[in-house]
Amino acid sequence: MNTQLKNVIKLIEPEYSNNNNFMYPLPKAVILHLDNEEYLIEINLNDGVLYTNIYVGEDEYNVTDEDAEFIHSYLTELLEYQIELTERYYEEQMYYERERYNDFGSFYIR
Repeated sequence: MNTQLKNVIKLIEPEYSNNNNFMYPLPKAVILHLDNEEYLIEINLNDGVLYTNIYVGEDEYNVTDEDAEFIHSYLTELLEYQIELTERYYEEQMYYERERYNDFGSFYIR
């Protein structure tokens, strides 16, 4: 994969999804999608399984093993970072809820 295509992939804004119905779901999939005159890029990493669909102009780009390793590694990094951010968000949210509850409770104890 040439440097230009790698850079295009890195510039795509990732989307994250989860299929969990838990109270505090964590992302389990990352998706990159770009559709313009130069590229059609659809890349998805879900539960460790990589899906790629890449066209450069009208030509389908055949992903090599080395390309797949690069993409898988990059998407794994994105997903791990997003999970970390989500966990921090939940921790902060629980902290503020606890503080608000403690403040509310101390108001009535007086």
